[in-house]
Amino acid sequence: MITLEDGARGILDEYFSENPKSAIRIYISPRGSRGPHLVLGPDEPNERDHVLEVDGYTFCISQRLAHQVGAVRVRARNAGFEVICERPLTAMRSTRAS
Repeated sequence: MITLEDGARGILDEYFSENPKSAIRIYISPRGSRGPHLVLGPDEPNERDHVLEVDGYTFCISQRLAHQVGAVRVRARNAGFEVICERPLTAMRSTRAS
């Protein structure tokens, strides 16, 4: 399940008013001061993806990642997005280590 908050929808509306509409991939970025976290980027879905239409936008996420992170919420943060998952990536990392 993917939830798109109003502020994030506004940013997407503005971006796609000036750019060709494409699917939006949710994926893990290993970089940043917060460590691994979910981010968004334009991409086309493939046969290994879970694809959802949310408020007129197509989101794709690998089936494996979708299973690992659970529900996802996208909200506006500063000039970009914050992608919050039901099961935080830090918890998944410590589980794998044991």
